[in-house]
Amino acid sequence: MLNRRGLLALLTSAGIVAVGGSALAKKKIHKNGKALLGGKLKKNGKHHIDKVGKGGKATIDANVKGRKVASMSLIDADGKEITGRKIKSKKKMALSTTPQVTFVAANTDAIQLAQLDWYYGWYFFYDDDDYYYWYDAEDVYWEEDDWADEDEWLYW
Repeated sequence: MLNRRGLLALLTSAGIVAVGGSALAKKKIHKNGKALLGGKLKKNGKHHIDKVGKGGKATIDANVKGRKVASMSLIDADGKEITGRKIKSKKKMALSTTPQVTFVAANTDAIQLAQLDWYYGWYFFYDDDDYYYWYDAEDVYWEEDDWADEDEWLYW
């Protein structure tokens, strides 16, 4: 049987868990950067590719050099530029350009091959949301030690 102190402790713990859980819950938005750039990938320079945030007041820009994305940045509503964090993953997050490979085994079960390529992208945190822009490796200037591994960013 719960006494007054036990009931108060139980309510306090439930409140802390509820508030803490809602504070940690962020919306993660994954986008195909190559599809957003489209034909702009063939032209060098800084290109606006997306509007984000509440009311779409912030813009995402991609800097293209030699048909490859060199960097990305976010310009917020006040005109402040925020450089994106470089990330990489072996998971195909928002890209749909590569065809899916499947084989049919003798027992008619489909076998899917694991994706071995790295996908590169940029991460932004803005207006309480996480924005991820993904590219195939051949569309990005990259150096191996420059990019945060999947283990480092997956559980932010």
